[in-house]
Amino acid sequence: MFIADVAVPLPLPHAFSYVVPEDLRARVVPGIRVRVPFGPRQLVGYVISVRAAEDATGLKAIRSVVDEEPLVGPVLIELSQKIADRYFCGPGEVLAAMLPSGVRRSSRTRRTAIVRLVPGAGETYLEQNKGKTSARPRLAVIEALLAEPQGVPRRALESRLGVSASPIQTLVKKGIVEIHHREEREDPFSRLDTRSTAAPDPTPDQRNAMDAIAEALRGGATQTFLLHGVTGSGKTEVYLSALETCLAMGKGAIVLVPEISLTPQTVERFQARFGEVAVLHSRLSDSERAAQWRDIKSGDKRIAIGPRSAIFAPVEPLGLVIIDEEHENTFKQQNSPRYHARAVALMRAEAERSVVVLGSATPSLEAWEAARRGRIRLLTMPRRVSRRPLPKVSLIDMRVQKPRGPGGVFSPLLASLIGRTLDRKEQALLFLNRRGYHTTILCTGCEEPLTCRDCDIPMTFYKAPGHLL
Repeated sequence: MFIADVAVPLPLPHAFSYVVPEDLRARVVPGIRVRVPFGPRQLVGYVISVRAAEDATGLKAIRSVVDEEPLVGPVLIELSQKIADRYFCGPGEVLAAMLPSGVRRSSRTRRTAIVRLVPGAGETYLEQNKGKTSARPRLAVIEALLAEPQGVPRRALESRLGVSASPIQTLVKKGIVEIHHREEREDPFSRLDTRSTAAPDPTPDQRNAMDAIAEALRGGATQTFLLHGVTGSGKTEVYLSALETCLAMGKGAIVLVPEISLTPQTVERFQARFGEVAVLHSRLSDSERAAQWRDIKSGDKRIAIGPRSAIFAPVEPLGLVIIDEEHENTFKQQNSPRYHARAVALMRAEAERSVVVLGSATPSLEAWEAARRGRIRLLTMPRRVSRRPLPKVSLIDMRVQKPRGPGGVFSPLLASLIGRTLDRKEQALLFLNRRGYHTTILCTGCEEPLTCRDCDIPMTFYKAPGHLL
């Protein structure tokens, strides 16, 4: 007899053992989902492993198998256990989070039945049945399909000819026409301008970074890079070059970007260079996200682009993980199972001997310290493409340049610059990334901030109620 270890999607630290019924033996394999009794209820769990056993006293049996094939491969199963151990959650919770909700519910995109002729069969049937009154509906179908050899949607064909489904079914049985189903996609990025673009000549900084990453990819060992480049230095072009090398080696890649950066322009740039890429993002319906996931799993698309959850995309074999703007806090999952996509990327890369590229103009403290200590390799791009100058930045000490007038918030320098800008009929852009009307209230005597008496956090002034909170 055989026993399967099954992880259920609950905050429990280990898997549970179940007897594999003889009639399910061939289908119960690691990565498949099964329905199991769990106390008074039934749950859908994930098979972690299957082993032979002589004694199964007290164990319950698996009730049924949910999927036709495993949804999770051995690398992701092992990764789920590492994430569960690190972030104190259940491996079943992690495995559930690895799959889009549409995949868990077996959602499918809308499918359209397409009718088309079997090559060479239509003309012969027309010759043999010309003039037969009883064959008129079938002959009309064949004539319509001869005019459109790529096929016609079944409902549109029936409506156009004013026929029922019967003549089409008869032709299918006779082997004259065939019906296949086409998935109707709802991807908002599917209509982008994806005309092929050539790679521009790289700058010396870009070339150094490209060569270092390409060498690591060809070496086949796990290596992590911190690509520290100022805004406008051309980090994206380095990513595209690395992806090109990775695909040429027959491997796939994952590109993680903050959700706010997942714009049509970003996706368009990748598609223009590599053709079809899988995009996993919140604007897709469940069924479309499931379709993208299946495209990745089947190998039809070898590049997956998305926010933090895309780190679990079933790319096999995985050669490269790119995390753009790696300092962004949106790469941290706040709901259980909690994880940081950067840490998960490093764990997955270690298991799959992949290369990781962390890109940022303002690296996180963790990545910067790792590079300083030599745990990851630092690649710098301090100059902008075409030697364009960086904007001039002035740091104003508001204790020195005090606002003019009661209730003033602008320093004299800022007020002067805004005035000059308006005089030139130009626009000024002010970023107010804060809460409240005034974030820091200083005592005019001692210049100490006013803080909460309980926790010492500086208090914020809210104008509407006129309170410090």
